[in-house]
Amino acid sequence: MTKKLISLFTAAMLVISMAVFALPSVSAAVDENGCYVPSEDIITDVGTNRYYFYMPSEWISDDYKEETSHAGIYWWGNGLGYIDDVTNDFLEWPGYLTQKGDVEGVFYVDCPADVTTIIWNNHFNGGADPNNPVFKLTAETIAIGAEYYDPGESDLYPDGTDNFDNMIYVCDHTLTYVNDFGQKIYRGEWYYYYGNGQYGTHPTLEEAEAAGEVFTGDTHIITSEIIGDVNGDGIVDVSDATILQKMIVGSAVLTPEQASAADVNNDDELSIIDVTLIQKYSAGVISEF
Repeated sequence: MTKKLISLFTAAMLVISMAVFALPSVSAAVDENGCYVPSEDIITDVGTNRYYFYMPSEWISDDYKEETSHAGIYWWGNGLGYIDDVTNDFLEWPGYLTQKGDVEGVFYVDCPADVTTIIWNNHFNGGADPNNPVFKLTAETIAIGAEYYDPGESDLYPDGTDNFDNMIYVCDHTLTYVNDFGQKIYRGEWYYYYGNGQYGTHPTLEEAEAAGEVFTGDTHIITSEIIGDVNGDGIVDVSDATILQKMIVGSAVLTPEQASAADVNNDDELSIIDVTLIQKYSAGVISEF
């Protein structure tokens, strides 16, 4: 199943993931610091990919610094997901703590290779009450495909990628959006990780240095956009039309990048015409804008 197809099931899977299922147990373990480590069974039978994450410093709350300063990861894979063998329950939000990387703010996880979708977060559970001040301290990314890019799927990697092993996910602070509960959701991109907090779109540091494209920092602005992808999740679907509708009636505000992606007819204004075109595109009525 490709990354694009998996993305279509994201909303349903997030709902399902909160339930408890009697699935066959897959070993999971944590070390003395409470961080995820793959079991020998996972390493031998499934294999692992190492995913890095540059956690935005703005995810850390001054009032809850200790609780919000360590990146976490939540995932699902083939089937519905993985049973936590400590509690014998479905993996609960916010998932596992990740290992600290080689510089401040960088974290990594040796993730089972058959995991298809991940969400990075600050491993802070703000509860379920939107009126509680701590509710909005929970920081997380969109649901991210963790498999590969098909050729032509990403402007940054036109030839695609075999996988995202040893790559780093970096957020683009201009592409955040607020969900229906008032929480900020972050979008970013995968980059090749060279170590020491350096990353780029070239497979090696030498190639990146030659091109003058070695990046650093906990956020990085993505220079490409997908027309119609208003919420920045990498696909164009009805949720993008919904966000644009909310903006038109005054119940949502778009970033400049989101507004640019939403102007699908390129007439320099956002209107119900753009909403209709996005709806038609997502339904397959039209194949391009």
